[in-house]
Amino acid sequence: MPEYRAFVSDIHLSATVGEQSPQPWEWLSAQQRTEVETLLCHLANWDDCREVVLLGDVFDTWVFPHDIVPSSVSEILAAPQNQAFVAALTQLAAKKRVVYLPGNHDMHTQSCDLTNVPGLASIVYGGSGLQDPRFVSGRLRAEHGSAHTFFCAPDPLRRGRLPLGFFISRVMASAQAYQGREYRRLWAFVDNLFEALGPESFAAAVFEALLEEAGLAGSGVIKMPAWLWGGEAVTARQVRDLYRNLYAESVARNGLGKTLRSIMAELKQLDPVADSICSKGGTNVVIFGHSHRAELDRDRFLVDDRIYANSGTVKDQGRPATFVVTHKLTEPSGRRVQRVAVYEWQASNQQAVVYRDWAEVSV
Repeated sequence: MPEYRAFVSDIHLSATVGEQSPQPWEWLSAQQRTEVETLLCHLANWDDCREVVLLGDVFDTWVFPHDIVPSSVSEILAAPQNQAFVAALTQLAAKKRVVYLPGNHDMHTQSCDLTNVPGLASIVYGGSGLQDPRFVSGRLRAEHGSAHTFFCAPDPLRRGRLPLGFFISRVMASAQAYQGREYRRLWAFVDNLFEALGPESFAAAVFEALLEEAGLAGSGVIKMPAWLWGGEAVTARQVRDLYRNLYAESVARNGLGKTLRSIMAELKQLDPVADSICSKGGTNVVIFGHSHRAELDRDRFLVDDRIYANSGTVKDQGRPATFVVTHKLTEPSGRRVQRVAVYEWQASNQQAVVYRDWAEVSV
């Protein structure tokens, strides 16, 4: 009997302290939260699945309006409305080996956030590296994917390694909360302003354009939590100036090619990153989350014999709830292969079905 491994990402569980969720700006609706809980229970009771890897953005400490202090992961886990989720995650951890890798929206999660919750202490925190969280098994590598993006990668030059994407998320949440505007339009801003202005100044231009969408002036104050920057508030103008030279800094630190790939990754094109990882040898299966776009790409052109898969998300309206499944097997010829598929969770009939069919590479 084959043993399967599941990769789930981008749940975006949130909670505003003292308020019932969801708020208008939260990404996970009450219905979606219930559907996620049923998926976790399904994985817990799937006999052939031996391990579940949570690929980041399980929790959301970013998407809060500028004038509301973001909740910590501990506060999110303690929120009354999230206790059914905690119970489902506890059941999963009791029956399977669970690995949790932080993404960008939960990048400041600490191991104690989990170990302090009864039933979650057995979850393996951080994968193979706390500063560069990833899961590696043979020639398979899985991570959230945000570390390869322009706005959301941890920033070594800023306090708390906080990227500009944190403040972009805060402003976009304000646009949703106070202007009633759809805030998932970052990609259009990036694309249009990059083409119009060139790379040198577009980071500040993107932030200023989003401030205008949210109706915020440069003097607008962005509240910070005590667990981040000691709770020291910052104005929108200070944020813009702090990250103004983001492109030049990235080129100096990472080189032009990697910087341009990171900008393309902000446009949800993560497969070139997978090609780059596999071209270095050793890895031939790369699994990301982050983009919220389920993908399964088998390539023999740019990189010989590699698979790129993206787990998608379990929370976006209008898209299926998806996750990645892998398993190894030995063919009658003796060849060892790694098989990869994208599954869809159909909460209405409590079934997981193949959404992107199986692809395989040699182990």
